[in-house]
Amino acid sequence: MLLSTGQIEQALHQRFTPLLEEMPELEVYLLKPRCAPCPVGQLERRLNVQLPPAFTTFLEQYDLDDFTLGPITFGIAGDYLEHLIALNHEQAESPWWSTPQRPAQQLVIATSDPYAIVLDCNDQQVYAITYTPTAQDGLPVAANFELFVQGIASGFLHAADAEVIQRLVQSRHPDFWQQI
Repeated sequence: MLLSTGQIEQALHQRFTPLLEEMPELEVYLLKPRCAPCPVGQLERRLNVQLPPAFTTFLEQYDLDDFTLGPITFGIAGDYLEHLIALNHEQAESPWWSTPQRPAQQLVIATSDPYAIVLDCNDQQVYAITYTPTAQDGLPVAANFELFVQGIASGFLHAADAEVIQRLVQSRHPDFWQQI
């Protein structure tokens, strides 16, 4: 069974809040509610994409500016939306795509060694690509963003079995869930 978003928020809070006084750097593991409106429309215009509803809802509910979920890093000490734009802009310093232009409707939304986590805004599937492209990069690791987050959190917080997670998130990638 995968954790719901509410269960994830609560479990992260229970696990990391008691440790913050001695290790404030662990605050990156807390899923914090968003305090200000999220300019999703502006992000979509700047990146020329239509974000999937599950991702939009998550952005509107939670502050990802400095958030890490298990081994997956979303924001890094700054504005997450600006971080997304920097990662996915046509003039990116180190583009993640190997074609002349960024694949339309695909965005890197997070990173994890050795993966870049790509959300396909057309079919809502999530992919994990490596810097050395392989055939597995074209296989989804989750059917959508919500299942991806639930899978990562379930493995991280409850040590759920990788094969079970892989099945529940509808992954076709043979190695991702065992490696992550």
